[in-house]
Amino acid sequence: MAALVGLKLKGPHPNSYSEPRMLAIELILRILDELHISPTLLLRLISLSSPSRIFKHRPATLQANYTALSSCSLVCRAWSAYAQSLLFHSIVIPHGDGCNFPGAFQFLVNSTTQKDVWLASCVRLFVFPTRFRGKITQEVSDGLFKALQSMQGLRYLEVWGGSCTFTNYQLKTLGTESCPKLTSLSVNLDRYGDTQATSIYPQEWFHQTLSCFPNLQFLEISAITFTTVHPFETAHKLPLVSLVLNIRRISDIEQFVKSLLRQPDPHYTGLETLEISSVHQLSVDQEASLLVQYSGSLRSIAMAFNGGAKNLQLCTRLRHLAMYRYPSANILELLPRGLEELHIESGQTRSLEGIQLPDIGPLLQEVEKLPCLQKVIVSKFEDEGQYGDLRALCRQRGIEFITSRESVETLNENDVRTQVWHKLLD
Repeated sequence: MAALVGLKLKGPHPNSYSEPRMLAIELILRILDELHISPTLLLRLISLSSPSRIFKHRPATLQANYTALSSCSLVCRAWSAYAQSLLFHSIVIPHGDGCNFPGAFQFLVNSTTQKDVWLASCVRLFVFPTRFRGKITQEVSDGLFKALQSMQGLRYLEVWGGSCTFTNYQLKTLGTESCPKLTSLSVNLDRYGDTQATSIYPQEWFHQTLSCFPNLQFLEISAITFTTVHPFETAHKLPLVSLVLNIRRISDIEQFVKSLLRQPDPHYTGLETLEISSVHQLSVDQEASLLVQYSGSLRSIAMAFNGGAKNLQLCTRLRHLAMYRYPSANILELLPRGLEELHIESGQTRSLEGIQLPDIGPLLQEVEKLPCLQKVIVSKFEDEGQYGDLRALCRQRGIEFITSRESVETLNENDVRTQVWHKLLD
């Protein structure tokens, strides 16, 4: 490597003076130059391995280690612009009482210089706090609107619906001018307030917010308090590819999903990912109806399955299946033959006699019958011995076998979000 860059790592320099030491990042740059490798590839790898930039009280306060990208931005002009853009690729403003609006992101709200405007346009992922100290005021909504106006390249927005009390003019501006590239939205619709009279109901503005982003492909809706979510009277006809519902109460889930999606056409093949939290208990008829309705396009499903899994065989394109419970023998027999990834709960329960374990015989038989299976994940895993036979079978067939103490919902939600976030670099 020393010969490649023309450096002597040992012994005195032949001249009367000493050659200054090179920074490690400068050495990498010289090597990439000699090998004719684009430095942008390295910078992308660094950015993927780094967490999101987190702003607290001042923009200069970083909670993540960005030494690598910061060093890259100081190497030369060729690296500086690209490295700086990746530094501002993802911004997460933490929620909680410690977040004091609008000082947490004055940089985004008041982007005045040409450099500030450019850096704000580099933001691809923006997570806004869901809670503030005290009453939510119009100042919060106006500040969020100004911040979104500066993020011309925004792709992913996570926000609490109560802070989106935008006027019709502001909504129109966001959809047509400020954030035309937004394709992913995560919204929390929980009511917020100490009393019934002072509470804010985000659903009142959610319909309008969706209306200004007609090109959404990923939508996540959360409402885990006692908020009841209702179908929209006017269909939004969104070209959704992924829909994640973490909602405790939905008055009519079939109609709710239908009011969001547009009908398949030559430019839209239909919903591919459907995740419904186990917090909302679907009836057998609701499960069966959803599977029939979207069987032609679904490639990934995550739900509890209370008995409506009989229509799983209709989902011929299904590649990923996550079940929030240990599957019964009847459900295992219905798994599509093209399944590539199976995610289940271990089914282990505790009692006074110790850990109770399910019969994994039917699971072993079905794993052998799935010719395309590449990965098996078992969640809430405690007893290594119980799944020894399954581990051995997976090793024999070259199937990746993963165990975790986390729940199916947690792991699956993280997996869906990771896929969405990685697409933001494209």
